[in-house]
Amino acid sequence: MAVIKNILETAFKVSGVSNLKRATKETDEYAESVNKVGRESIRASNSSGAAGRRFASQARGLGGFVGVYAGAAASVFALSQAYETLSRAARLETTIAGTKALARTVGSSSTQILADIEKITQGQLSIAQSAEVANIALSAGFNSEQIRVN
Repeated sequence: MAVIKNILETAFKVSGVSNLKRATKETDEYAESVNKVGRESIRASNSSGAAGRRFASQARGLGGFVGVYAGAAASVFALSQAYETLSRAARLETTIAGTKALARTVGSSSTQILADIEKITQGQLSIAQSAEVANIALSAGFNSEQIRVN
């Protein structure tokens, strides 16, 4: 439709047979270039659609391997996080038990020593960090009076 309109507009605007032949040739070349661009864009869209279909068929052909792999990876991650949490809890229990034992050797209460360290640090240390600091201080020979806040 656009080609016919261009040819008719060109034919009415041009005077003389030679100008009409030249204008018709230019219009035909323009129409052919428009058609070529149209064909190339159709080919490009068909190839991208074909790529999507190939990918989908490949995913189906894997028999759900991707889903199984994702599930296995999520399970491994969850197990490793659970192990890490339990490991930290076990380390904390061991550290607290060490603090209690060291506090008994100096004749003091581990809860009082930990409370004193919490006051000194203004609550910026976790219980595990406070227990580690207490163990280091008690192992170095400090007594509960030297750790206490005045």
